[in-house]
Amino acid sequence: MCHRMNRPPPSDAAANADARLTDAYREWRQWTETEGEAIRAGDWARVAACQDAKRRLQPRILALRAAAQRGWADAGAAQARALQSVVGELIALEEQNRDWLAARHRAFLDRRAELDRSRSNLRRLRHSYAPARGAAWSSLS
Repeated sequence: MCHRMNRPPPSDAAANADARLTDAYREWRQWTETEGEAIRAGDWARVAACQDAKRRLQPRILALRAAAQRGWADAGAAQARALQSVVGELIALEEQNRDWLAARHRAFLDRRAELDRSRSNLRRLRHSYAPARGAAWSSLS
């Protein structure tokens, strides 16, 4: 006969830490989704604002995660696994934003190369059609 160890239910403090951590992850998700919209729109000021908000949120998440982990040690790993799933989704969103940024960067570099070629072509045309200037000192004699 198997005896299962009965773990104590999570304490109110541990449950509160889990809830606050879940809320913080939800906030991170909202900022990440907004950041993705801003990337796609080329709204770099909004991208920067989202990244600043996430940078300020990060220490809070780390502190809440540490508090939640203490509760997980007491109550088992079920909540940890649930939150790990949330973290996995956030990582996927961050990777998607990174891919969108990389695509925007490549498009920017392609456009810049195109503009450089156009500028070079215009410069060659200008030199081909512009009359040659005489030396400035020869007009003084």
